[in-house]
Amino acid sequence: MPTESPPLKRGERGWKAATFVIFVGTGITYASWVTRTPAIRSSLGVDTGDMGLIILGLSIGSMAGLLLAGPVVARIGARNVIAAAATVASLGLFTV
Repeated sequence: MPTESPPLKRGERGWKAATFVIFVGTGITYASWVTRTPAIRSSLGVDTGDMGLIILGLSIGSMAGLLLAGPVVARIGARNVIAAAATVASLGLFTV
């Protein structure tokens, strides 16, 4: 039997919306990169094995980011980390 969630507080709505926007932005970023993978491989002049290593590097970088995110957020705050990450991701997306 489903239960109704309590209404969100004023500040929680903003965080919920911000989280949604960040996840959508991340999804668009990865989707645009993945769809361009063949063109990127051709422009770099690498074979399939080298492209696999590039993708492995992206995975390792993602894991490192996950491990470092907690201490960075604790040190400089969630709002600053989100703003910096969104800026860097936007610049990367426009560069691609």
